[in-house]
Amino acid sequence: MSAWYPSFDASVPRPVVEAFRRALDQLYAVRERTDAIQDAGYLTERLASAAYGYAAQQQALQASGQTPLNVTGLVGLLSQPQKAYVPFVSSLPDVVHDPMSQDGALVSYQGIVYWFDGRTEPGRWLPLGAVGVLIEDTHANRLALYPATDYPLHCVFYETDRTWFYHNILVGGVKTWVYLAGNMRAVIGARPVGLGVNDTNARFWATDLTVQYHFYGTTWAYEFGTYRDVVGNRPNFVAPDPDMVGFLFYATDWTILWRWDGNNWVYHEGTYRNTLASIPGGWGAENTGLLFYATDYHHTFRWTGAGWEYAPGDEGSGEIRMFTQAPNSPGASAWQLCDGSTVARSNGNGTTTNVTLPNLTTAPAQAAFAKLGSPYTGVPVAASAPALSGDTGAGTAHNHGVGTLDAAADPGHVHYGSTDINLGTALVAGGATASVAPVTHGHTFTTGGGGAHDHALSGDTADESAHTHPAGTLAATGSEPANIVLLPFLRR
Repeated sequence: MSAWYPSFDASVPRPVVEAFRRALDQLYAVRERTDAIQDAGYLTERLASAAYGYAAQQQALQASGQTPLNVTGLVGLLSQPQKAYVPFVSSLPDVVHDPMSQDGALVSYQGIVYWFDGRTEPGRWLPLGAVGVLIEDTHANRLALYPATDYPLHCVFYETDRTWFYHNILVGGVKTWVYLAGNMRAVIGARPVGLGVNDTNARFWATDLTVQYHFYGTTWAYEFGTYRDVVGNRPNFVAPDPDMVGFLFYATDWTILWRWDGNNWVYHEGTYRNTLASIPGGWGAENTGLLFYATDYHHTFRWTGAGWEYAPGDEGSGEIRMFTQAPNSPGASAWQLCDGSTVARSNGNGTTTNVTLPNLTTAPAQAAFAKLGSPYTGVPVAASAPALSGDTGAGTAHNHGVGTLDAAADPGHVHYGSTDINLGTALVAGGATASVAPVTHGHTFTTGGGGAHDHALSGDTADESAHTHPAGTLAATGSEPANIVLLPFLRR
């Protein structure tokens, strides 16, 4: 920069002018040096204080300043609240030498948050007891927006639409979302498809079937529950179907419970009630034991595997019983009065046969006593008069022969008799007395000459005169023995 000097008139002494010029030269020299310092980047104290002083630095480090302070990774406590930050570590910091091991410090290790407990020496890292990350979103978003490789191990994802939990674990050394828990509830048509091995053990409850399914890695399988619907809506599983083994179906209109065995619906329990004309059939061995109750004939039938039979304990049909009044058990239609009418009687195979009953009630004269025998005709046998044998005519004249008496002489014989003599008491020497026992003695005597004698007889021994017996008569008093009349009914 060229110097500029002012003009002085002649009245100004020359020494003053020279002094002034020297002062201007010094000033210009200082200015040139100042410009050089500025060009070199040097600041004056004032400028340095304004730009880099305490106040300027504090302002620049504020959140709104030119250079806000980043405390990420710094160890220590800040005087002002900061956003939470937990550093990830590959191993828990050394409790003695690592500056991160300060009381209350947090770190994330293998997806688990740990805090440093400095209350005891030398301190210790303790887990907070919770998984580091819990994510909630839909199933589709888990697949599209949350790759497992971007999240720590053991973090959990909750699918809000399926209510399933997945956790992030290593599968073949790669982080993978794997089913953990949960049970999805929806109609059977909404049961998820396209699942894979990482969805193994997923559960689904079909709200319309009231049945639980279990995913085994490749397919859904029945787990428990009973599907209740009319028999026409029983599932048409295609045999063999082992995944549905154990599936229970209850027919609400038949009150029958079936169980799928992998190939057939097998009767489990229950009794189907309907009129006999509605009895089903055409089954095989899978329905062996199925019970059918005919509500009009009041019989229980059992399926044998090839046809129907009366169930064990059922009394069957065809029996005629006697009652004091019309029976009503098990039902009025189970019985028919034997009045000569023709009715349908049930058979054990589930069919009926029309039978004409004996008329035992129209008139008292048509009542009949029961008789065991064969064959059964259903027609009362009319009463008949008894047949008699023998002769009831007058007897012819006849005689009775004369009688004889035998009076042979009695041979000789003796009569023998005896008696007791009581001597009483007797005197003995010295004037004393003594009792004497009775003495028995007898006498023998004979009667008649030489002992023989005769007995005299009297009476008529002449021939009976000729005579006859008058004709006899037979009488039958009373038409039948004492009895009671009861009402005869046929068990249909």
